[in-house]
Amino acid sequence: LFAASLSLAFSVVLAVLTFNFWKEAWDHRWVSDTMWRARLWIPYSSMPIGLGLLSLQYVADIYNLVTGREPPFGIAKERQA
Repeated sequence: LFAASLSLAFSVVLAVLTFNFWKEAWDHRWVSDTMWRARLWIPYSSMPIGLGLLSLQYVADIYNLVTGREPPFGIAKERQA
């Protein structure tokens, strides 16, 4: 539970920071330095989207740990050594 909570906090912080990075690229209309001049907000948007999805997965994992539900997809529970 501690590791999942710490991982959730880390992924949420990174999601917020990358969202701010994406927002800056959007607001200032950043483009690449090539002749194509691609808008950089498009590839930068993958970072907050991916980290947001990762954060949601950690929320689901923590919920399963707290409520004692079975792990999904047939994942075996850890055995005590």
